[in-house]
Amino acid sequence: MGEERAIARTAGRALDVLMLLVERGQHGLTARELSDRLAAPRTSVADLLKVLQHRGFVAPTVDGHGWRLDFRVAQLGNAYLHEFSVREIGRTAMRELSRRTGLTTQMAVLDHGDIVYIERQDA
Repeated sequence: MGEERAIARTAGRALDVLMLLVERGQHGLTARELSDRLAAPRTSVADLLKVLQHRGFVAPTVDGHGWRLDFRVAQLGNAYLHEFSVREIGRTAMRELSRRTGLTTQMAVLDHGDIVYIERQDA
């Protein structure tokens, strides 16, 4: 059971690394910054970055001092977008936005210059 927890913790940290890099964009973060934000040992973060780099999920920043997302993340995103419709993807975001704000949200598309509402999420 202890080994399963360690694996789950490592997987969680790897996902946390990716999400921190999503938030930072192309500027990326250094291994030290990631370690500090995750409150994780630098060696653990360095090991995660090596694995993520080997699998194409992260790459060094242009200046070589940090880490940024790489092509595999785009592949995941594209697979997700092709699997679901705009309405399905939007519903998830709308639910979360309504939950966080307590407000009703609406999704609209532009159709020949007209705004057409296609989805609504009540607060």
